[in-house]
Amino acid sequence: MDERKGQKSASRRRRLLWRLGVLIGMGTVLALLFLPGRGLFQLRRLQQHATELEEENVRLQEDKARLAAEIERLKGDEAYIEQLAREKYGLLKPNEEVFDFNPPAKRRK
Repeated sequence: MDERKGQKSASRRRRLLWRLGVLIGMGTVLALLFLPGRGLFQLRRLQQHATELEEENVRLQEDKARLAAEIERLKGDEAYIEQLAREKYGLLKPNEEVFDFNPPAKRRK
């Protein structure tokens, strides 16, 4: 009879240890998935943000190159400067007149 009690208690301990191991394993998996700031979902968000930043960096480098080219053009290209002055600021050469053949914009009632 003592032998049966010993077997039952050993069996109970094994089941308890197995359940405890399963709970610890599930807790670990859940922590890896959902732990704030450290989970896999947070990692995925950070990777996506890094990709967006890299794309923005490429776009900004292209803008920088375009602006550097325009600066160089403004430093040495007199024709370009004249074109900008005429288009953007409406400047004219001496003795030059502008004729606008576009009809005036219709007024709203």
